[in-house]
Amino acid sequence: MKKEDYYVLPVDIIHRFNDIWKMLLFRKGIKWKLFLAFGLPGIVTSFIGSSLSLRISQEVLSRALGLFLLVYVLVITFNQTFKQYSYFYWA
Repeated sequence: MKKEDYYVLPVDIIHRFNDIWKMLLFRKGIKWKLFLAFGLPGIVTSFIGSSLSLRISQEVLSRALGLFLLVYVLVITFNQTFKQYSYFYWA
């Protein structure tokens, strides 16, 4: 196991216990169609994403994140549909 793997481990443990806790609290209200549509793909893609983050260099990941944030801000700024909804009181 590489040194970088040990940094991911505590975060993973916290997230797993949080997910298990939520499942125990809300087990009677689980909507299985919704879980199958979003939960299972989310589990698979989070595993793939965490595996890729350990294999791809930090510089490439930083540039990809910067590009994503830049495109996101441009879409929010110039797309009128996003401006219609204000989820915050101060916005």
